[in-house]
Amino acid sequence: MYTTKQKGFTIVELLIVIVVIAILAAISIVAFTGIQQRGRDSERASDVSNIVKSLTAYTTDGKAWPESGSAAATALQGYDIAPIPESIGAKLGSTAASSSSSTTYGYTVCPSGATGTAITGATISWVKEAGGGTETEETEVGTGC
Repeated sequence: MYTTKQKGFTIVELLIVIVVIAILAAISIVAFTGIQQRGRDSERASDVSNIVKSLTAYTTDGKAWPESGSAAATALQGYDIAPIPESIGAKLGSTAASSSSSTTYGYTVCPSGATGTAITGATISWVKEAGGGTETEETEVGTGC
């Protein structure tokens, strides 16, 4: 009589392979989430840099500081020397950015509460997703902030 040996994997071998695949998938998901956060942070930093450069050129050209975020967005989008894109202007708000709003940029004039006083600068605030949490960053442009 001939004995036939069955070929195949045991249940233990299959379970080990499944566990290894699950561990690799979990590691890659965590790494991918961090990459997405850094990408959004980089986009926000670039947008704020564009706003600062445009505001600097705008005010150096002898124009008055905008009094609110919406006024700044309107002025800078129509500014022919260093305009900002409409997608950035739509995110520029009139108050400081909060950690719950990662899609907008705050615009606060300097000196604060400058009614009747000449505006000499502005603070642009934005949210940074640092290590899974959120923190508000501020960038100053002009003087008096």
